Amino acid sequence: MSNPTISALPSAATLTGSEVFPADQSGNTVKVLVSDAVALAAAASVNVNAQTGTTYTVVTGDRSTLVTFANASAVAVTLPIATGFGAGWFFYAENRGIGTVTITPTTSTIDGASSIDLVTAQGLLIASDGSNYSTMRGVPNSAVGAAGGDLTGTYPNPSLATSGVSASTYGDSTHVAQFTVDAKGRITSASAIAIASALEPFTETFASTMTVDMTTHTAANEVIDITATGNFTLGFTNGTDGQNIHCRIKNSGGSFTFTGGTNVRFGTDVPSVDLSGVADAKTSYITFKWNGAAGSADVMSFARGY
Repeated sequence: MSNPTISALPSAATLTGSEVFPADQSGNTVKVLVSDAVALAAAASVNVNAQTGTTYTVVTGDRSTLVTFANASAVAVTLPIATGFGAGWFFYAENRGIGTVTITPTTSTIDGASSIDLVTAQGLLIASDGSNYSTMRGVPNSAVGAAGGDLTGTYPNPSLATSGVSASTYGDSTHVAQFTVDAKGRITSASAIAIASALEPFTETFASTMTVDMTTHTAANEVIDITATGNFTLGFTNGTDGQNIHCRIKNSGGSFTFTGGTNVRFGTDVPSVDLSGVADAKTSYITFKWNGAAGSADVMSFARGY
């Protein structure tokens, strides 16, 4: 064909894309469709289509375009059937709002599913293969969406899920804190346990005979405070081997005698307990240890007149 001056050529009608023009390809002169050239140019640049509504239908002109969505409510995006756009057609989508963006193809699937959701700051590339859509997922600059596992709430500011333990101070001067800790180091239960006193007092006032049931005095090294108002006999039953009982005896009204009662056994070092001559209001101490084999409350020590 001749090579006329361009200004002398007539103006073209609206291009359909089927027009051709010559081009050099690896040293060979070839013809190029206008539609191919347009697609190549479009692929080299990205326009932005900013959407702020709650619905949108993707159009052919969104090819190679970044379509953004910004709304506080959920956004429903319709993606026409992939066969209409053809193989190789693609666009970008990004959620810049708070509401979740749901992209739903018509008839076609997207990554094998019927729809795909974008939460705040998520974006992706969606491409057509002529039948369905596939995506290349983007990574947000911070975690977003609902938290799971040991967390609750939503990202980027989730909170720890409650463990069921009430916020409180556990333990005081008479209680020790007791906790249950799981394999992840979390406290799953907490309680305050009363501290059993090493010297738990039990007071008796008598001037006759008393037999102590040791099953009711199980605290370690329990003390029985006795106010003696006359001569008295003291015995013990139902002890546990090695169990200790300390008696703190205070005279009230005179000087009195002590007699070992039921199951009380004296030994060589402490052959008897003599309270005679202990003045009024003075205190004496007797320690007993239960001998399980003998079934006896053995006198271990005796001190008088404090």
